[in-house]
Amino acid sequence: MKVFSATAVLLGFATLSGCSGIGVSKSYTSIDTGWEFIIPQQDWLDQTTFQCKPGYTCWSSLTQKQIRRALTDDARIELSKVNSDGSLSAAGGNIQVSRGKYLLSEYIVKVTARPCDPSDPSKGNRLVGAGIQVIADIDVRKSSANISGLLPIAASASSDKVRGKLRIRSWGMDTDQTIVQLLNTSRAEALDDDGIKKAITALEVAEALLKDPKTEITPWTFALAEEYPGSCRGVSKPTPGA
Repeated sequence: MKVFSATAVLLGFATLSGCSGIGVSKSYTSIDTGWEFIIPQQDWLDQTTFQCKPGYTCWSSLTQKQIRRALTDDARIELSKVNSDGSLSAAGGNIQVSRGKYLLSEYIVKVTARPCDPSDPSKGNRLVGAGIQVIADIDVRKSSANISGLLPIAASASSDKVRGKLRIRSWGMDTDQTIVQLLNTSRAEALDDDGIKKAITALEVAEALLKDPKTEITPWTFALAEEYPGSCRGVSKPTPGA
């Protein structure tokens, strides 16, 4: 059985910008889909024995053709407003927004849905696949800022309407091409022209890699849809009425 190393399949987890101001979200729940995005993990593989867990899809035993047939392409841009209690709500359909804190997520993935627990599908589902995600925490300082996408954010940042941080996260793509290093950003950078250019470049590179049949795809779990809190994390189901 082929074992995939973490360095081979988790290409990057880069936090851009410094530690001051608003913090970059490590996980969040999508307002549009209800999926909670998490740090990618190989939960189908026993991390002690490196053997596939019983009942789970054993991705390491499949050929690349089989893996690619099991996954579908998906891409999405989502903007949410961060409330005072840290929760998220829909930002609305307006291109320009008022002052406050917002979260923008853009991802490009090859993905499929699988039960969190194959022995009990009622616990919820998880998204499994490979791809890239850019998450930006945005502090809108002046009303009428356009934060509908990375390029508008760059324009708003240049006029000091917004500040913030972003993170680039990629997983599940293995290639011999040196260009893949563009997905790894270790130097701290602000949410400005340079940081956004790197994020856009990383998205373009990842999209090309996902389409390239020479890129080895290894699915990781990167989002959850729990039936109840903790149902996909090994937490016992709450007692009825408790």
